[in-house]
Amino acid sequence: MKKLFIMSVFILGAFATKAQVGVGIYGGVNLSNITYNNGSIEDASGSVAGYHFGMVLDLGLAKVLSIQTGLNLSQRGGRKIYSTGNNVYEYAYKPTYIDIPVLLNVKIPLGDFALHLAGGPYFSYGVAGSRDATFNSVTITQKIDWDDIKRTDMGLRLQARLMVGKALFVGAYYDQGLSNIAEDKDYAINNRNQFESFQNRNFGLSVGIMFNQAD
Repeated sequence: MKKLFIMSVFILGAFATKAQVGVGIYGGVNLSNITYNNGSIEDASGSVAGYHFGMVLDLGLAKVLSIQTGLNLSQRGGRKIYSTGNNVYEYAYKPTYIDIPVLLNVKIPLGDFALHLAGGPYFSYGVAGSRDATFNSVTITQKIDWDDIKRTDMGLRLQARLMVGKALFVGAYYDQGLSNIAEDKDYAINNRNQFESFQNRNFGLSVGIMFNQAD
């Protein structure tokens, strides 16, 4: 999986160089959870920390307008804690996805800086992950079971980045999943109740560098 991801990054980078579009790399941290409902009750899981890293392609449409896409590897998920008497149960899922965002990006010049505001859909495919079951401070970790949740996901991304010169940038983004990632209606994040719908939500903070910024 890692070899395939790295190969894809090099292919996109080679394409970007020939096409004279902006290309860069970035990475950062995620804070994500999962919303769920059973038709009458809607709730959200606790948040889990994760990571993301990848490359960005900036395809210039005009001086202040571009399409941003690329590939990134992103760990998301959620957790629930239950207690019964003196017993405490915690269930955490941390699926890892390859994301492909397709964002319309508006560039606002601010002297030596520039504010980039973008939004659009993203498409994800699950490639790895873990699930943790904790009972009274004893944790058992297993590989994620894609029979529990779907590999594919899609949603909307809102993103803001501050360019420092033409190279460095810092940014933040929010993903709202629109797909139901529950594989079936009998599955729940705690594997005890029945919920009909799960949706990913994720907030990320990034730092990155552009090697050649599209004009």
